[in-house]
Amino acid sequence: MKIQDRNHPIDVEHDINVHFEDKKRSAHFFWFMWGIYAIVSMTKNCFSAAIADIVNEGFMIKSQTELITAAFYIVYTPLQVVGGIASDKFSPERLIKIGLIGGGVANASIFLFNTFSTDIAVIYPAMLISWVFNAMVQFAIWAAIFKVVSSQCVRSERPRMIFLISLSPSMGFLLSYGIAAVLPDWRMNFSISAVALFALAVALHFYDKHIDKYMKWDRELPIKE
Repeated sequence: MKIQDRNHPIDVEHDINVHFEDKKRSAHFFWFMWGIYAIVSMTKNCFSAAIADIVNEGFMIKSQTELITAAFYIVYTPLQVVGGIASDKFSPERLIKIGLIGGGVANASIFLFNTFSTDIAVIYPAMLISWVFNAMVQFAIWAAIFKVVSSQCVRSERPRMIFLISLSPSMGFLLSYGIAAVLPDWRMNFSISAVALFALAVALHFYDKHIDKYMKWDRELPIKE
């Protein structure tokens, strides 16, 4: 048996089994997590929101767009199990940051391919690969956010927060179709998503550094070797 090394200042992007005891700081971080998952949900739906315009402009036929959407969930769904396991073994904040950066890369690549290439034979496989990559890198975001809410936020507030965080995907769905409805070009769905995800990754990095000093170690338990 061995005990987790706690002889160092807490770094939430590396350490696990930490939590808030300050209700105000906990609530602020919770709403930041809520906003992150709403935006992530928006970006996951941005392809679906752009399908009508993509087909209408002749970039792809309906069956191709449907295959891309299906491929995303074929990869994303089983990886949720892996994400749950990973969020128990690694810092959830770090997993969230990885997902945000990877999602930003996926969305930016789709925007760039469709802006600088007119070859449909290239655009379709490029979008398929990018969207599957998006599913892969976001595998742990939901599990990691749930881990933050259920184990890092102030204990007395967790039941209410778990309920509230379940509403954030609905906001993301609303945002994806609302934004798509007012944009003049469907490509902008992906550029806005990329910028939003990269910006959130940067914001999360600095927020994590800020909350380090407010975190406390969980009650110490022996860990099996």
